[in-house]
Amino acid sequence: MRWKSRRNLEAPPAGQPAVAVRRLTDREEMLSYLEQQRDYCAVAIPYLDPRQGFGSRWFLAEKGEAFALCLLSERFSSDWIFIMGDVELLDQLFPSLRLPGRAYLTCQPDHLGVVQKYYHLEWQRLLKRLKVERGNFSPAGDGEPRPLGPKDTTAANDLYRTWGQPTLSPGQLRKGVYFGIWQNGELISAAGTLFISKTYELGCVGNVLTRPGYRGRGLATACTSAVTSKLLETCREVILDVEPGNEPAMKMYGKLGYREVCFLVEALGERRRFLPATWASFWRKLGLNPT
Repeated sequence: MRWKSRRNLEAPPAGQPAVAVRRLTDREEMLSYLEQQRDYCAVAIPYLDPRQGFGSRWFLAEKGEAFALCLLSERFSSDWIFIMGDVELLDQLFPSLRLPGRAYLTCQPDHLGVVQKYYHLEWQRLLKRLKVERGNFSPAGDGEPRPLGPKDTTAANDLYRTWGQPTLSPGQLRKGVYFGIWQNGELISAAGTLFISKTYELGCVGNVLTRPGYRGRGLATACTSAVTSKLLETCREVILDVEPGNEPAMKMYGKLGYREVCFLVEALGERRRFLPATWASFWRKLGLNPT
């Protein structure tokens, strides 16, 4: 997929700086913007690593000291859009890009109005991001979780299918960090990772699940604790996302030292199709939606 960018989208009023849109290619420059909201941008920072961010494109809109940044990337065989920065500049940045027709989006709540101008959202969810660092991590939980590897792929997928999760590959279990608890030869609880970036000392916990009949015993806490402990051997920070209303999970992660750092929105959207004004007027007369 190819994207395009334009510079100086509109002529500013006299005496005001122009809005400039450009593609970013220098990793240190990109990092300088992401570091301004490191907790929120933690999922995007690993894409600065060429080994993890293959096919990624970074674009920036600037006006004076204000800026908006957009990352367009292929992730998990789908398109992903990550955005940060000034809302008004984002609204000027989006039209200058060749946006994917269908994409997962990560944004902050303030960005939703702009996102919905360009994408019809099939679903969206508000998430709370939590973070733990080496200095405030507190191991917890019982059950003696053990590492999971490629040989455990079938058992892990059997567990995650109870949650409706996509299947894991042996490569994901080999490259990531996964721990699980077994009972009578069955994997009953597990936790793993969504990404690990040793370059930027960041890790993200995910895929935390316990079979329904075994919940309330601290098994998920033990598995999450084991994964977090392993990640903190090489990562300075570990993050995870949780729905704000999931009080049991919030309590569990709090025991381990995770603390709330920001809110974000994840969504799946289909690109709106804009028609020329004459066609849009004609469609409205027919009672049809012109976008």
